[in-house]
Amino acid sequence: MSTRVPVREAGLEEVLADREPGLVGLRAALGGELLEELVSGLPSRFRGDARVVHLRVKPGTSVQAAVEVAGPAGTRPWLLACYAPGDAAKAARDAAYAHRHQLPSVWRPMSRIVLVPAAGDRALRPHGRRLGTPGVRTRPVPGLPRGETTPLRHNPARRLVAVLESHGERWVLKAHASCGHGDHARRLAGAVPAWAVAPLAGTSRDGRLVAHRWVRGRPARPGSDDAAVVAVLRALHGSPPPEGLPRLDDERLRAAAVAGVAGLAVFDPEVADFARGLLPSLRRALEATPVVGGRAAPVLLHGDLSADQVVVHHATAVLLDLDRACVGPAGWDAATWLAGQVAAGVRDDPLPLPVEPPEPGLVAAASLARAPEPWRRRLPDRGAAAAGLVALAARDLGMEP
Repeated sequence: MSTRVPVREAGLEEVLADREPGLVGLRAALGGELLEELVSGLPSRFRGDARVVHLRVKPGTSVQAAVEVAGPAGTRPWLLACYAPGDAAKAARDAAYAHRHQLPSVWRPMSRIVLVPAAGDRALRPHGRRLGTPGVRTRPVPGLPRGETTPLRHNPARRLVAVLESHGERWVLKAHASCGHGDHARRLAGAVPAWAVAPLAGTSRDGRLVAHRWVRGRPARPGSDDAAVVAVLRALHGSPPPEGLPRLDDERLRAAAVAGVAGLAVFDPEVADFARGLLPSLRRALEATPVVGGRAAPVLLHGDLSADQVVVHHATAVLLDLDRACVGPAGWDAATWLAGQVAAGVRDDPLPLPVEPPEPGLVAAASLARAPEPWRRRLPDRGAAAAGLVALAARDLGMEP
C-alpha cells in the first residue's frame, strides 16, 4: 500500500480538479499552464518560474495556495486564492485589499481567482502586510530595532514567517491569523530553560506577532543528533507546565486523527478509506494509555516535534516553534518525531529517539493527523509519503496493511 508513483499522484489530482468544477483556480494551484498564465499577468519585474509550496482545499468552498515565484528581484511568496461561485465577493475583497495597499495583483472576477503577494493575505493583517514584502524596513514589535524583512514561509490564512535583519543581527518574526500567540510565547519563555528554546524577543500588543532571536545551527538529523534532541526534550518535559496550555487527552487526539483522515480523503480517497478503518482501534488504544486517560501525571510537550523544529549547534539542540506546546504523555513528542520523518518523505522506516517507546496509539494518532501534510506541502512523492503515514499508524495498532 505504501508504493505510489507520480503517475498515480497526477491522476488523483486530475480527478480532484474534475470533482471541483466550481473551483476553477484549483487547476492553477495544482500547477500547469493556468498557473503560468496567471503569473504572466503580473508586472514584468515580478514574473518568473512559479512553484506551489502549500495547498489547502475546502471542497465546494475555496482553494488557497502559497506560491513561490522566482523573478528578476529574487524569489517572492504569493497567495493564490479561488472561491466557489457564491463567494465571488471574497475574491473581490482580496483584490481590493491589494489595490488599496498598492500591491500588485491579478484578479479574474468571472472565475473568482486572485493572485496577490503574501503581504496581501487579509487574514494576517496588519502584520502580514509588513512581513510579506521583501526589503520593507519596519520595527515590528517594541524593543526591536528597525530593519529589513525577508519572508520565509507562508501558510495562507494561518501564518507568515519572516526574518528581520538589522546591523548584523537577525530575528524570526511570525505573524498569525489568530490572537493569543503572544501570551502563549510569554508563558513558555518563563517556564522552559533559556538554553532549550529560541529566546523570545517580543510580541505585538494584539498577540498576533511574535519575535524570537535567530538561532544559529542546522536542522536536527535523526540518528546522528539523537543525544542532543533527547537532552533538550528531557529539559522540556522536566519543566513545570505553565497554566493555560491545552491538555492532550484522548478526545483531542482522536479529533486530530479524524481531521487528518478527512484531509487525506480530499486527495487520495482510497488510502483515506483504509485509514478511516483504523479509527475504532485507535480509540481503544488511546483509552488504554495511562496519561491520556488521566491516570498518570502529564508533562510539558513540544506538541509538534520533528527534525525541522530542532536546531543543532555544537552538539546542543534548541527547540523552535512551540506554537502547539501542550501538556500530555511524554511519548507524544517521540511519536510526532517518527511521523515527521515519514511526512517529510525522508524514509519509510523512521528512526526512533533513544527513549522509552511511545504508548500504543500515540504513533497512530500522530501519523493520521499528519496524513494530508505531504499533499498539502506538494512533496515530490506525496502519495507515497501519505500512504507511509497510514501504514505507520496501522503498524502501531497491530494492523499490518
